Amino acid sequence: MLRKQPKTLTKHDNAFKIQWKDGHTSRYPYPYLRQWCPCADCDITRHGGKDVHSLFSPQGDGDATLIEVSPDILPVDIQLVGRYALRFCWNDGHGTGIYPFEQLREMCPCNDCTPTEQQAAAQAHLQQITADKTEENMQTRQSSYDISPRELKKKIEQKQAFLLLDVREQNEYEIAHIDGALLIPLNELPQKLGSLDKTQEIVVYCHHGIRSQYATDYLRQNGFHTAKNLQGGIEQWTLEIH
Repeated sequence: MLRKQPKTLTKHDNAFKIQWKDGHTSRYPYPYLRQWCPCADCDITRHGGKDVHSLFSPQGDGDATLIEVSPDILPVDIQLVGRYALRFCWNDGHGTGIYPFEQLREMCPCNDCTPTEQQAAAQAHLQQITADKTEENMQTRQSSYDISPRELKKKIEQKQAFLLLDVREQNEYEIAHIDGALLIPLNELPQKLGSLDKTQEIVVYCHHGIRSQYATDYLRQNGFHTAKNLQGGIEQWTLEIH
């Protein structure tokens, strides 16, 4: 039971971190937590109106369908529930879900933990919701590790050593891409993390800079501390450079 007992709890701008007593650290992006809210209403919504009683052991026909949430979902309050769980109150007005620490440990999305089918689906869905209307309607979030198209152009012209990573889908890559980019779609990144060099600087891009922001966050959470996000994506690159 030691592995399922938290040592420290830390709220970050885009994720919640738990350091466990066995030394493991889990970092949960907020959209991921909101999609898997364990309350009864969300559980029924995920399963098409059927009360299946258990989030991770669904009964009846069909797989769970993830709840659509904004990539900008954030907690407005986080409360301890006794010594066994956390309650997240979200900026979409929802706040009935109680997340037991045992469940949170099983949900750990890091590359070292074996993902459940639901976790794999969550990663794929995160890519999906940031690829459609949400991406076109959102402004790219600014961060201390953004890189502008002009800064990227300078790195290329100076022949600096770095990896240019495209996290869009194959069909998007075939339509247009930046020369020399390696294609790893966002939902495949957790499985291919081991093929990347943590000592090499990585510049990540997508269409408008939303998916690449998530990819950059994920890379940094897993030890790629020099990863950077191309501001505005290939769309801004095209406008400014080509």
